Amino acid sequence: MTEDIADFSFYSILNQLQISYGCSYMYFSLEEIKNHSNRYVFQSNPDWFNEYTSNNLSKDCPLMVYGQNLMKRNHGNIIIFNWNIISPENIKQRNVMDARKDLGLFHGFSASVEKETHKIMCGFATKEKNSHFFQKIFSNISVFKENFLNLHKIATNRLILTQGKK
Repeated sequence: MTEDIADFSFYSILNQLQISYGCSYMYFSLEEIKNHSNRYVFQSNPDWFNEYTSNNLSKDCPLMVYGQNLMKRNHGNIIIFNWNIISPENIKQRNVMDARKDLGLFHGFSASVEKETHKIMCGFATKEKNSHFFQKIFSNISVFKENFLNLHKIATNRLILTQGKK
């Protein structure tokens, strides 16, 4: 599977989530736990991804802090949390949340799971007006589950292909 086909597949899934739930942003990461350099990332907002990574915002991101703490407490089992329940604890965390909102990423949720050799992290968001996004997803979870499994399959294939090129 070439990178272009993988990106097309991810955007097709984002389109399905847009139609079903109003999802306008998607981040999906599959990473080897022992070798963090073996990682495949898809994200649908390059501006946010570049700002987040180049400015190392993960260290001040309240969603990342909350998610990591939750993963530790749940010993790698799946976690899912609504972004709207997270309150920034300081000005740096508030700035990260404001930067996210400035790019139109609202009412999202994150999910993460560690299984044997890999970790999956993903995030989904919507527009400001779609305040019931989280509830929409979980009231019709079957469409989301199907798309999530497809995301995992595509990312796994990309990761395998990437490893084969080394």
